[in-house]
Amino acid sequence: MKSGSVAGRLTRRLSVGGARAIMSIAIAGVGVQVLTFLSGPLVARMLGPDGRGLMVMVIVVASLFSSLGVGGLPAAASHAVGASGGTARDALRGLLPLWTAGMIVPAVLAGGLTAAMVRNDDQWLLLTVLAVAVCFLQALNYLVLALLQGEGAVQRVNIQRILGIGAYVAVIVVLFLVAPTEHAPTIILTYAGSLAGGVILGWFMLRRPSGDTDVAVSRSDVHLFARRAWTSGLKPLDSLGLDQLLVGFVLGQTALGIYAVSVSVTSLPIVALSGVALALLPRLSSLSPDDSIGVMRRWVLAAGGLAVGMVLAIQLVLAPAIRIFFGDEFVPAIGVGRLLAVAWGFLALRRVLTAAAQAQGKVAAASIAEAVSTVLLVVGAYVGMKAYGIDGVGYAMIGVSALCCAWIAAVITWRTGDAGTIGSPEPDELEPSVTDAVEHRLT
Repeated sequence: MKSGSVAGRLTRRLSVGGARAIMSIAIAGVGVQVLTFLSGPLVARMLGPDGRGLMVMVIVVASLFSSLGVGGLPAAASHAVGASGGTARDALRGLLPLWTAGMIVPAVLAGGLTAAMVRNDDQWLLLTVLAVAVCFLQALNYLVLALLQGEGAVQRVNIQRILGIGAYVAVIVVLFLVAPTEHAPTIILTYAGSLAGGVILGWFMLRRPSGDTDVAVSRSDVHLFARRAWTSGLKPLDSLGLDQLLVGFVLGQTALGIYAVSVSVTSLPIVALSGVALALLPRLSSLSPDDSIGVMRRWVLAAGGLAVGMVLAIQLVLAPAIRIFFGDEFVPAIGVGRLLAVAWGFLALRRVLTAAAQAQGKVAAASIAEAVSTVLLVVGAYVGMKAYGIDGVGYAMIGVSALCCAWIAAVITWRTGDAGTIGSPEPDELEPSVTDAVEHRLT
């Protein structure tokens, strides 16, 4: 797959417009977040805490299994297409039908867990079918967007993302104004429809195949890359919705509805700083060790300043935003929201620190920190909820995210005098995680 050329190709892209592309990805991500936030109050007012909690539970389970199912495939597919120099359909000839069929497995597992969680609901069968559909379509969305990104179609990626969530928001607005519904499955079906439209639109946005068989990539190479990228691509602390899943399990769907509102209002730092992390990795990888340390320190300092500024701004607007947009039913989200705002600031900064660690060849250390922190989050959130209710999740999130930041910061080389200790990452570790740029979860 010509993996040795990846670092050079990324460097060239950055120097001839790659920074502009990265900024457009970040801005599109903020646009998706804004649209999602606009739909949130309308859905919350129609469904109430209990109905919104039910909706979020189904979507979180589906999102969890879609992320586990695709794993490192999006990164591997994007890498393979970019390295081949051909169209996605030529480079991955024979693999796309295999991957599409393979996504049925996580979809069925998502349906099984959903059935177990909503078994006492009168509409458990409909909710189970919807979970299967959302999981399958979301996995296909990840793959289609990865193919577009592999073709270098940044603008088409952004258009697909905005149109997909935009269609969902448009339907929600019409429902709210014309025929308000308290039926959670209707909202989930609307979301599934937007995902289906996104898959179809993305597929037709791909370049037409030329029939050139010389650009076809090795199946074994792609799958090896996918296995290596599986853990780093998941970002389990903030991308899998484990905290929301735990709230639903331990405290029930009404508490989850309240918690989900606090997440939707406070998660902006992740959206903003993910773009910074996406830009930092190839930039540092293209510099000498001495030069990279100076750049890394400036970028991390700037990212830290941005995180602090966003957390303070969220603290100022959180209470009035929830009261005005979501209503009195969701006032309990204010307390845990204040805690989550701090946690999201740490989690966002840790993405930038992770990019710096990867650029210094400390990929395994960053992955271990993420894995251990995820286990601690599960334990800490459970204990915290038993002791402090929904606020206990916020306390656990702050503690674990701060620990993860400190851990990764400790393994990074900060002094130019120690630059000789910096190792070179493998070529396939220079490719940013595709799901960082295109992740799309409606919570």
